[in-house]
Amino acid sequence: MATSTDPPLLRLCRPTQNLLEANGAVARRIEKALIDLAMGTIAVRRSHRVHFREDLEYAYHYTSAQTFAAIFPDPVPDPFERPRLLLSPTDLLNDPNEGAYFFSHLESGANELERLGPELQLHRQVTRVQEGLSATDPLVFVASLCLEQDNLNLWRFYGGAMGVSFGVHRSQFDLTSEEGLEEDYSRGDKLYRVKYGQTAIVNSLSHLRPAIFNLVALHQSQDPEFKAYIVRAMAGLLGSIAYLFKDESYEAEKECRLLRILSIKDMRATPDWKAIGGIIRSQSNVEFIHGGGEPPHVTLGPQFDVNNPERGQTRVIDRIRAAINDREPVIRLSKQKYRAS
Repeated sequence: MATSTDPPLLRLCRPTQNLLEANGAVARRIEKALIDLAMGTIAVRRSHRVHFREDLEYAYHYTSAQTFAAIFPDPVPDPFERPRLLLSPTDLLNDPNEGAYFFSHLESGANELERLGPELQLHRQVTRVQEGLSATDPLVFVASLCLEQDNLNLWRFYGGAMGVSFGVHRSQFDLTSEEGLEEDYSRGDKLYRVKYGQTAIVNSLSHLRPAIFNLVALHQSQDPEFKAYIVRAMAGLLGSIAYLFKDESYEAEKECRLLRILSIKDMRATPDWKAIGGIIRSQSNVEFIHGGGEPPHVTLGPQFDVNNPERGQTRVIDRIRAAINDREPVIRLSKQKYRAS
């Protein structure tokens, strides 16, 4: 039976007391198949992990001039707490079709899902699960980065012509611990590579197909309350990896993501959540300007006004210096040719 102390993904797999009382043997069979699916999603996440090469030390987060001003206010208050990268709920992503894109290709690649047709429709079920979330249901939070410090597509989609990209040193990420049903984000945040196109989604089925096949077979033979249990749990479990895939038209972004799977209840039990503008975000362990020995790396956008005394390069350097006790940042100017779309 599900308990409030279970991690969010495992909580999805557990049957309710009512289901156990209705048919305990069937409920346990479904639970086992759901845990197998959960383990499959963990294998998918593992296959997306970023492993830094020796010559690759930084990942870059692109942000607008307005967000930069919020991160480093002028004047910088004293004392100043180093700002950390925030993860946002998936409904704030720039492409509202991301989750549906994953599920549509997943269903076309797994015939056993497609056969159920309108009865299952996992991509629609995700919306229903999100709308019916309780304080203990899992939410997916993401933050976007790139392994390139001067990527034109990231300036267009995230930074803007006069934006800023921050280099985050690889020591800021959790590069060692294994994936699991219960993630301990206090150890650090894992960095995942986004994969693009239908082929990447179909390839992920090698980790998921056996559990999906079992669950679809169970779904076809059960009463309505057991069907609802299966569909809701499958949508939540598969939703935990849906945002590691994007349409191939975005491939030039070469995006990486921090990804956290949390419930509102879990978040509020830690100091790592923030409510900004009525939207709950999760605060990562990744500092924009961290306290290690590596100098801060900052790239200014393609049309950054370097000569403007209020907004130019010198002003940016001064604001970052004030926030990091006068350590000298490494400032670069973008070499991209930016045209507003």
